[in-house]
Amino acid sequence: MAKLTIKTDGVTPREIELQPGINKIGRAFSNDFQIHAPSISGHHCEITLQNETILVKDLGSTNGTFIDQQRIKEKQLEAGQILRLGDVEFLQESAPVVKPAFCVTMAQPEPVLVPKPNQENNLPVPPPFPPPPPRRVARLIPLGKSKRPTNFYQNILGAFQYPFKRDGIILLVTGTIFFGGAGLFLIHGYGFGFAAAGFLGAFVSGYLFTYQQDIISTSVMGDEEMPSWPDFINVWDSGIRAWLELVGILLFCFGPAWACLVFAPGSWKWCSLPLALAGAIYWPMGLLAVTLSGSLIALNPLTVVLSILRVPLEYLVLCLTLGLLLTLNIGLSILLTEYVDYPMVTALVEGFFSLYFMTVQMRLLGLLYYCKREALDWGF
Repeated sequence: MAKLTIKTDGVTPREIELQPGINKIGRAFSNDFQIHAPSISGHHCEITLQNETILVKDLGSTNGTFIDQQRIKEKQLEAGQILRLGDVEFLQESAPVVKPAFCVTMAQPEPVLVPKPNQENNLPVPPPFPPPPPRRVARLIPLGKSKRPTNFYQNILGAFQYPFKRDGIILLVTGTIFFGGAGLFLIHGYGFGFAAAGFLGAFVSGYLFTYQQDIISTSVMGDEEMPSWPDFINVWDSGIRAWLELVGILLFCFGPAWACLVFAPGSWKWCSLPLALAGAIYWPMGLLAVTLSGSLIALNPLTVVLSILRVPLEYLVLCLTLGLLLTLNIGLSILLTEYVDYPMVTALVEGFFSLYFMTVQMRLLGLLYYCKREALDWGF
């Protein structure tokens, strides 16, 4: 069987075993094989395996599909060649086919004659054995091997323990140091120029948003541990592009409230409050849909609103829990600012708990789809 072995460090899964037919690869969850890398598009390419022939077809990816450093639209991949999707490299390997040294031909059994029914004693004719059912070839699913639970409520408490499993505490500490340092620079580093500080803020926000989406995607697949921090590819792929996607989601959810507050006549500005509340309710399901589909088109109200109505109680509990976490985060920030006089300590402690609360929130979003996939029926 043909295999693709990932040669780029820090990218999982490490090996892809191609299945006969079409294999879709990309960053979105709807692919047959999901690759967590910023340089890979939501739906990057299709790889067709037929009679040991591998045909690679690019799906209009942003960063391109390459075979031995040559950009391709559609081309056959040979054994030993390097396939590159964005900045992630794969080595094509074909498992050896073991041919038998000799062949043994089994003799065909003699046909069994079934006697006709005896009219005198009315003996029934035994029915023939039914034919064996057709063999089904299962497609390989890289993750999510365990049986999926369906009770979302029973997984809520586990989401609070999720950031402390295995290497989770290390990820929280390293993230706190990085984002805390970036935050201090943004506050006190305007001497370098407003544009430079704004660009750094956009990159850091986009990088963090990429990690948020990774938490959702791995939770949807049934992973019990936090993903590692995304590899740095370049400024655009590792941060700015994700920041633009985040801005698009925010504008779609909260843009109407902002527009009403700024442009509506004085007597109508109160409408910004219900619009903001509607945006806050819309935000979690919209973020989940965009993450799993890899496209802002998933913000379509027909998708988001109907999905909310399919799991109304679970979604209500989710929104209340997310609101509680946000309230705790804001309250902790106020207490730290009020009673701690050391800015560095305040920034680190606030950053740690903000990252913790964010991780729990993304985990809950992933668990909602993990537990209610059939009810949401998104076709992934």
